[in-house]
Order: sequence, then structure tokens, then C-alpha cells
Amino acid sequence: MYPKFKTLKKHHQLLASLIIAIALVSIWRGIWRLFDYFIFPNNFILSSITTLTLGIILLTITHHKLA
Repeated sequence: MYPKFKTLKKHHQLLASLIIAIALVSIWRGIWRLFDYFIFPNNFILSSITTLTLGIILLTITHHKLA
């Protein structure tokens, strides 16, 4: 996809980047809301701590650096 992207005009590249950014943020927001709904729905703090811990564990398992 990247070679095709480079052949687009600059304003089309900007529009495509904007659409991709909106799509990524929407997916992230949807996943976040599902976590809030299904993981300790009555306790926001515990839900946040649990999902944060789960994220750190997944990053550690997949060998990503947190820096």
C-alpha cells in the first residue's frame, strides 16, 4: 500500500492519512469502552488498573520496550 500512497497527490495523502487516523482512534475508543463495560463495570478505578496491567503484561510478553 505504501508505494500506491506515495503516488497520490499531497492533498489526497493528507485526506487518506486523516481517514486512517480517525479509523484508528475509533477502533481504540471502541475497545476501551468494551473494556470499561466488561471488566469491573461498577468500579472504574479497578477496571483501569486491570486493563493497564494487562497492557503492560502483553507488551512485556511481546518484547516491546516501554520507553
